[in-house]
Amino acid sequence: MDIQVRVTADCFPDAVKTLTKLYELNDGSIQTDCFRAFKDDTLDPPLGVQLTVIGSEHDIFYKIRDVLLNNPMYRKPLVLH
Repeated sequence: MDIQVRVTADCFPDAVKTLTKLYELNDGSIQTDCFRAFKDDTLDPPLGVQLTVIGSEHDIFYKIRDVLLNNPMYRKPLVLH
């Protein structure tokens, strides 16, 4: 499961510090002044936390949420035969 945490640029350093205390840094992801990814693989399902500065180039995950909220057909389970 992935979640996004959106913060202002001035709050980003403190948010990184706080999330670092709670979760492991996702070393397989990019790290910038506007984006960090964290994870907790011990949970079921595993958790991914994307920290973004509002309005930055990586501040896109909420758009995926909006598409899912507005299109119920995209939330139906995929049935493989």
